[in-house]
Amino acid sequence: MKTVCITGGTAGIGKATALAFAKKGYAVAVCGRNEQKLQAAAEEFEHIGTPFLPFCADVSLPAQLESFATAAMQAFGHIDVWINNAGGSIPRKFFMSILKRSFSRSSTQISNLSFSDRQSLRAI
Repeated sequence: MKTVCITGGTAGIGKATALAFAKKGYAVAVCGRNEQKLQAAAEEFEHIGTPFLPFCADVSLPAQLESFATAAMQAFGHIDVWINNAGGSIPRKFFMSILKRSFSRSSTQISNLSFSDRQSLRAI
């Protein structure tokens, strides 16, 4: 069985993506910061019948993101797909002027991408 890990997978695009992968037969691991949303997602996935791992993590904290990757590897044995969805969006105007501004506003997105990519490469 193929597996997918999705950061920010408890709502919006992340949740829709997780559901789409589950319906295609993937084992799904999602992380999010909100325990209630994780529980609600777990209840939805029970009806689909594919393996599901909800994991509480804040992706701006590297140790928590690493724990998510480790938990997914322990649960499923391997990771085939890693999707970085957490952190919100960066407005285009801000993105275009990012070199002229402080990185503080986008630190979660940048840290998430950098650290998540390293974790997914180790796992895959």
